[in-house]
Amino acid sequence: MRGKKLVELNDKGLWHNRGLIYQATALRNQKKYDEALAMLPDDAIAQMHPHRQREALIERGHIFRFNKKYPEAIGEYTKVYEL
Repeated sequence: MRGKKLVELNDKGLWHNRGLIYQATALRNQKKYDEALAMLPDDAIAQMHPHRQREALIERGHIFRFNKKYPEAIGEYTKVYEL
């Protein structure tokens, strides 16, 4: 998986890695929603810096919104305020 290579290339690991978020955004723009969600699992987001967690949760919300799963999107957006 491409996301794993991005993590391996960044010496700080997931803490400051924006590569997964960028890759998920690219997949969302290509309408590959399931693959985009697989790039941002909950355990990976939990290991990120708080600012990156916010970006990742917002991106997950966007993925759900573009996939017309509005209740899940609202859940992801509200998680941002819980951080």
